[in-house]
Amino acid sequence: MSRTAPGVQLRSGLRIAHFLPVLLLLIVATHAVVAFELPRSPLPHVAKQLPLNLHLGPGSANDVHHLNDLVLADLEANLSGSPSSDRAGLRTGESPSASAPVQPLVNFEVNVPPRVLPKLQSLSSCSVDLIYRSFNNSYGNPSVFPYSPSLLGSKCSDPSKWTSIVLTQKGASRGRQFDRLGSVAIGSSASNGPVEIWRTDNAEPTFSGVTWSTRKDVSQYFSLFKQADSTIIFDYPNVVDGTYTGALNITLTMSVYQPKTGVTKSRMTRSHQQVHLHAREHANLAISPASPEEVKNERSISLSLSPPSPLSDRSPDLIYALSGTNKALSTPALTLIGAGVQAPSSSLSTALTSFPINAARALVEVYASGTAQDEFWYSNVPSSLAEKVPDAAELGLFGGGPYREVQLRIDGVLAGIISPFAVIFTGGIQPLLWRPESAIGAYNQPTYLVDITPFIGTLTDNKPHTFDLLVQSADRNGSYPQGWFLSGNLQVVLDSSSARTTGQLVSTPPTSAYAPYPTLTTTGKVKGDLSGNGSLTATVRTGEGAPRTISVVGEVKTGSMKAAARYTWTQSVDYRSELLINSTASTSKQTATGSSTLTASRTDSQSQSKSGASQAFPLYAHTFSFPLNTLSAFDGSYLNGSVQHTYETNLTSLDALLEPWLPAGAARKGGAKLGLPLAQRIRTSQDAEAFSFFNQSAVVGGSGATSQTYSYSDSNLFTFDRRTAVNNRTVTQDTVSGTLASKADPVQ
Repeated sequence: MSRTAPGVQLRSGLRIAHFLPVLLLLIVATHAVVAFELPRSPLPHVAKQLPLNLHLGPGSANDVHHLNDLVLADLEANLSGSPSSDRAGLRTGESPSASAPVQPLVNFEVNVPPRVLPKLQSLSSCSVDLIYRSFNNSYGNPSVFPYSPSLLGSKCSDPSKWTSIVLTQKGASRGRQFDRLGSVAIGSSASNGPVEIWRTDNAEPTFSGVTWSTRKDVSQYFSLFKQADSTIIFDYPNVVDGTYTGALNITLTMSVYQPKTGVTKSRMTRSHQQVHLHAREHANLAISPASPEEVKNERSISLSLSPPSPLSDRSPDLIYALSGTNKALSTPALTLIGAGVQAPSSSLSTALTSFPINAARALVEVYASGTAQDEFWYSNVPSSLAEKVPDAAELGLFGGGPYREVQLRIDGVLAGIISPFAVIFTGGIQPLLWRPESAIGAYNQPTYLVDITPFIGTLTDNKPHTFDLLVQSADRNGSYPQGWFLSGNLQVVLDSSSARTTGQLVSTPPTSAYAPYPTLTTTGKVKGDLSGNGSLTATVRTGEGAPRTISVVGEVKTGSMKAAARYTWTQSVDYRSELLINSTASTSKQTATGSSTLTASRTDSQSQSKSGASQAFPLYAHTFSFPLNTLSAFDGSYLNGSVQHTYETNLTSLDALLEPWLPAGAARKGGAKLGLPLAQRIRTSQDAEAFSFFNQSAVVGGSGATSQTYSYSDSNLFTFDRRTAVNNRTVTQDTVSGTLASKADPVQ
């Protein structure tokens, strides 16, 4: 389910057409109880993706969102033996919590554990609970508290020794509640505002209760955590009333790791050699795999594993918030953008009044989440087709098409594009899909990187510069329905010289008020009446053999350089979406693949090869693949939903700026180890299907099954493989292997 701006009330009035009157009773009953504040983004789970023959009024997106939760709550009551509340008007009986089972359901997300092996790496650790809070009516009331490394105690209060930083969230809830969009941010007077460091979601509770636990390695934000005058903002907007009863009880814990006193090297014993070999033989990385002879030799020797270098040696020197100009440290970092009253701004604009004059490298990280009418953006129809459908909005058909692109613009110049991964929240499409295994990225949403080093020479002039984050579609002028939650941060590495960095932009993409908004090919048609036997088909794609591309070239000369370097940032996206919608079903099939690269070459004569061409050295390379298939169907007696999706990324860097994002190694900021790139690969796929069965006014049964494979590997020989399967809320398979297997989170 979704998220929207606080303070927006449900609009009354429903138009009913054709069938499903018993389901509408659920909605009407809800309205009879209370006009409550919307939980962060009303979504058309049923009207949009399922029964197009159910006509709803202007508040349809909101109403269907509540309908889905009521359906789920009713089903939970049947499955757990707890009758539904008579408040819903379905049946009479005692309160759902009165006879709820004692044991809560353990919800989980499959993800790589923090890349820390304390025993093998001879590391000690310290942990502190930063906050425990029961988030009740918490809209506009985030937890804000001071932070200092001294909170960790005298043993770990010196950040210069830290090698890793990990945050852990543990949550519990009971009753009825939506999934909520949570965020953690940190900032200080030097960071230009709050910097978002974690975007997350809660498990939707049941009457018998749920628990969940999730971790995130936040080592890349070391320059923020080392500050003694920082502020942490933990935001989980929630509403608790007579209908939505689930408070979110969450503990946020911080752990740091550092070498044990007097330890410079640890030994990997023979018992760990097979684990090490598993890493060397793992999935393809941008490093040379071990040859059979190397593997044979490694079987007969003892291997050593040095402690990671301190984060102070391999982290950005400065991090600035891109969360809006003059945003207070007491407010969450994320901002809702889009059209309409819920998101009055079309972009998130941040003015930086001071950029370090001796900057050498710079990277922008972006958080992006679709919400409201754009939570299921991948199933939105082209506006040209939506206009051909009478009462399209009431049917849950939203325009803008299925393509979304997050753009970064610096002083109006397009600096980077992002094809976002479709995160499905824990109540998304069909809630029984995600009990107890959440969708990919629900608890730990992915972020996206844009290297802006080509711009550095234009930013060091002590003048204000504007960084804009915005969302574009492939529809008219890039328009789309509201809204998206965006935030970003700028990470900078300083040159060893204090002299001013100079340079200029050599070439950039074209700019105007909207352009270059994506120009993809759109085809499709509407046949007949979608409320009856009609259908809508649409295809949106990049050109055959012509992906969407941008390129930015800039010359940069730092004080330590003998000659200027020419940096080239290139991005490419291939995209295709196929939609089919009729009165009882909706399917979407989407593929999105792409790449980003940064190369550097010298501008003097020494950079010429024998052929006279300039030699370019790759500093950064990233590829992604995000295929997604969804199906939603409703025939009056059952509600069916299925999802197949994959998240696959490969990241390689020859530059130390990316070290905190990659495995902790021994390379220092003074220079990367050319020829031995830092690299990581993540590939995970899920296949989920769920059913709910109806008998007149009640949900009488349901089932859900999810399977997932997860594979992680990196150039420091950390690996993690996991295969899980869930059937009707029971974990039927959990197989774990790899060097990080012992650190896997439990799933039951």
